[in-house]
Formats: sequence, structure tokens, C-alpha cells
Amino acid sequence: MALSRSPTPPRSIPPDTIPILLAQFYQPHGGEHWTLNVVESSDCIHTFEIRGNRDSYTYIHDRMKNLDRVESYRGGCHVGNIPKDKVEEMRLKLKEVAINKQETRWNPQIWVLDSIKVLKEEGWAFNGLSEGFTRRELQKDMIRWDSVDDTVYERLVEEMKTGSPVEPTPVTMT
Repeated sequence: MALSRSPTPPRSIPPDTIPILLAQFYQPHGGEHWTLNVVESSDCIHTFEIRGNRDSYTYIHDRMKNLDRVESYRGGCHVGNIPKDKVEEMRLKLKEVAINKQETRWNPQIWVLDSIKVLKEEGWAFNGLSEGFTRRELQKDMIRWDSVDDTVYERLVEEMKTGSPVEPTPVTMT
């Protein structure tokens, strides 16, 4: 049975802040790879992630351009907003989030969820953001990506240009 879900209400980007996006990427060996991203513009995205394998997991802060042109990108979820002058502080705080190489079920998705807790403590992540809600939003945005609709990244970039939130396309989940 298909379950029709109304679109998630857009969360606006307040003045003097920039959005924090949880992005998901296809990886061939099971499950999506997650990253946290601060979107300054379509040409400047700060990426915070765990890279490597179980024995070599490493925290990485990097910059990239045009997230929607990354072949493995599969949508995401707007998880919060950060003051423009706090990106370096966020980088340092996320560097302190634990990487648990000994726990066999630990993976970079867990690091992202733990990092969102840190962002909540700072007031940079939305209230009421739960793991279940986040996973549903990621599912819905992957459906949008698969249907060639605007993903959250494209909607956020458009809002940054126009100042008006962009409504997500409703999706049907099975």
C-alpha cells in the first residue's frame, strides 16, 4: 500500500545565517554515506564527514562546489542554520565528536546523528529533529531525486537567492 505524505513544511533560513544540510550519497557497498554540509552558496559548501574504513575512519572538513553535480548525491535533509561567522567553531566542535572504531555496528551515519546532537546543543539544529524524522526526510528527498524533482539542496540554494522558502514536491512512500 502506498502511503502519501504531505511535503515537509519548508524551514526558512533566517537573516545572517546559512543552512546546514545532511546530504546522502550512494555507495555500492550498502547504505548511503552521510555528510553534514554548510551551504554558503552553490559554489562554496563546507563538508564535514567521516571517511575511510572501520580501521581508518577519520574526521574530514573539506570544501566543494555544486553539490547537485556530484554523481553519487541522492538528496538530503535541512537540519538547521548557523550564523555565518560560526562555521569555524562548528568545524572544531564536530572534530570532537567520537569516532568508535571498536563498535562493529558504528558507522559514519551514527557520527552524523551524534553531530546533530552537538549542533542542537549550540542552537544550530532544529528542535524536534529526531532520527526517525531525519531518515523519513532522507527517504522522501531520495524519491524526489529519483523523480528528477528539486532536492533539498536545490531548494535551499534557490531560497538563498530569492529570500523565499521553496515548497518541496509531495512524495508517495511505499
